[in-house]
Amino acid sequence: MTTTGANAQSEFAQRLQEAMKHADIESSPSVLSRLFNQHSKSKKVTTHGARKWLFGESIPTQERLLLLAELLAVSPSWLRFGSGEMINGTSNGGTDQSSKEDHEVMYAYKSLPYSERNVVRSLLQMLKKRARR
Repeated sequence: MTTTGANAQSEFAQRLQEAMKHADIESSPSVLSRLFNQHSKSKKVTTHGARKWLFGESIPTQERLLLLAELLAVSPSWLRFGSGEMINGTSNGGTDQSSKEDHEVMYAYKSLPYSERNVVRSLLQMLKKRARR
């Protein structure tokens, strides 16, 4: 079933709020705009714009939606349309404990500045090499 107009916006807002709750992020326009702008290289969003997303008054552009999905560690198609799984590789929103823990780790990783991500990547590569021995 295809949803259009106000229903699509309202359903998107519900999924956005669910993703924020799952990522343990306060569902607040100021929190969302701050998080988004910290990670966006070009397109910024105002608090008012984030409010419109959270209250079902608009849906972000594709570029912004992809960044939101990355920041919240959810599937872009789930976030936009509600199709597929919330978190890639899990079923029903990642209710399995291992998947939820993996999601939390990925969210923490994606929240790090680029230079600190490099440190984490290096550490993981080193651990992977040690595990092969």
